[in-house]
Amino acid sequence: MLNSNPQIETLPLVQTKLYRPQANVDLIQRPHLLARLDDGLRHNLILVSAPAGFGKTTLAAQWLAGRGQPVAWVSLDEGDNQLPHFLRYVCAAARQAVPEACDALHHLLTTATLPDVNYLGDLLVEELNALPVALILVLDDYHHIRSSEVHHVLRHLLHYRPPRLHLVILTRSDPPLFLGRLRMSQQITEIRAADLRFALAETRQMLQKQTDRPLDDQVAQTLQTRTEGWVIGLQLAGISLQSQPPAQLLARFSGNHRLLAGYLVEEVMAGLPEDVIEFLTRTAVVDRFCAPLGDALLAGSPWPDAGQTTIAQLEAQNLFIVPLDDEGVWFRYHDLFRDFLLNRLKKEQGQTGLAELHHRAGDWLAQAGLIEDALRHLLAAGDETCAADLVETHLHPLLNERVPAPVLVRWLDLFPEPVIQAHPGLRIAQLFLFSFRWDLAAITASIDHTRTLVQADNTGNDERRRLRLGALDGIQGYVLYWQGEAQRAIPLLQHGFDILNDPVAYAFSHTLILLILAQSYAEEGHRETALALLRTALAEATAHHRPAMMIVLGARAIIHFNAGEQAEATATAERMVALADSSQARRDWSGVGFVQVWRGWSAYFLGAIRYEQNNLDAAAQYWQ
Repeated sequence: MLNSNPQIETLPLVQTKLYRPQANVDLIQRPHLLARLDDGLRHNLILVSAPAGFGKTTLAAQWLAGRGQPVAWVSLDEGDNQLPHFLRYVCAAARQAVPEACDALHHLLTTATLPDVNYLGDLLVEELNALPVALILVLDDYHHIRSSEVHHVLRHLLHYRPPRLHLVILTRSDPPLFLGRLRMSQQITEIRAADLRFALAETRQMLQKQTDRPLDDQVAQTLQTRTEGWVIGLQLAGISLQSQPPAQLLARFSGNHRLLAGYLVEEVMAGLPEDVIEFLTRTAVVDRFCAPLGDALLAGSPWPDAGQTTIAQLEAQNLFIVPLDDEGVWFRYHDLFRDFLLNRLKKEQGQTGLAELHHRAGDWLAQAGLIEDALRHLLAAGDETCAADLVETHLHPLLNERVPAPVLVRWLDLFPEPVIQAHPGLRIAQLFLFSFRWDLAAITASIDHTRTLVQADNTGNDERRRLRLGALDGIQGYVLYWQGEAQRAIPLLQHGFDILNDPVAYAFSHTLILLILAQSYAEEGHRETALALLRTALAEATAHHRPAMMIVLGARAIIHFNAGEQAEATATAERMVALADSSQARRDWSGVGFVQVWRGWSAYFLGAIRYEQNNLDAAAQYWQ
């Protein structure tokens, strides 16, 4: 038996819970969503699931106003978690729409002793199967229901759905009703936050109705972007536009806006458990988060390892969480919600606590290899030294990548220029960037002072000091070679090569120094030494840094061409062409402009050789 307390079953019903909301005539018409709801009547369940303020109830009211058929509406709350109480409201709503509906169940629910949940589920199905007309049953705010018995009865109802019953559930969180099974059998229509977001045209139309005046397209676009089409956010913005100029609102409209913050406190945060609130506020410090990052940010709290379970809870409750991948690993918050959470975090933690969270995030992101994100958080924490050291630690791995320059630019752009100038590791990174740009003057202006800073370093890290000096020698030798001072360049390049002698860890620097060293020897007349070095450079580039292969071949072609060795120069240039045209090159150098440049040089070499051979037609073809 389920219940033997007659008092519970004879409590009066709150009639307003059975009132269907009326559709406002000024509502924005959304025919594409109404059509989907119409089509959903073919299925066992229509589920409208989205966070607070996305217009779920409004959409349902608008749809039902145009249907012209019986509707049973129940607005649920926390008090409806007892199955008899829940069923009394469902019965009452059905009987209000179809007076002869659920007669036996209605009388049974007034008795002192009730049968078990399975009997009640069977009886509900039987009663609704006897409906003389089709009935739409809407359960609004179903997220309040936690009762396993209520869920069980609804699962039973969905499994044996009477043909004249159409069940609609409006909720902020997905109910445990075997939704996956319904999807597999194509018996569910789902409308979610992404569907409910207002498009730009809808945003403009709604704001114009609220303000009763034309609205500048830029204002509508900005509010659309900031709210991400969140209906209540747009409505609150419209209210504010009634009393202040658009420019003033746009300057101040964020998650901390008075009306918006009040809504979020009352409708979203109220009633959330303490552990969820703690997770929300702490993870607001990052632009995106995953479970392990959440765990790192929760360290020191009573819930240090709750990341995965909390994210699952946030997803289930539709708490303004946006998935960023198909695997369900990375997420972000709705921008306005994150603004609100950040403001709350600053008030609760203060600048010291906020800086600590930024540092934790930076440390975790650095270990995960997300260096740019880590740098932002370490700098936000005020730890410029740690951020600079992170750049230095990852400089050579970055240089070994296919296209390092754009990433290095972004890293250095995060630092104020005085910080770069004060940190030897950052200055060396900047020197590499100058070398990519062929800015020899900038390197010359900076390198001596950088060397002075390195030599004055008294931190006791001798290995770091040695590696810094090796990089500086390599860069300075590079500049001297291109300034026509190959003889002065050779000892510097050799010293840099001896220090950065790991062809894997320092693949880019190692190969570049070896290449310039070979060219310097060639300039000084040591042709065989140069070619031997280039053979080594080509082997190492092939094994460890394929993007450098084309440059090494180009250097070898130049040496052979200048020596009048036409056969060797031709073979090398043709190898360059074959390499540039290969599928391997497309994998190694996709999007890298220097491949086309060196292909052009190979054509130039081949044309020049044909010219020397007096084969002018062939030369002209290569030079076209």
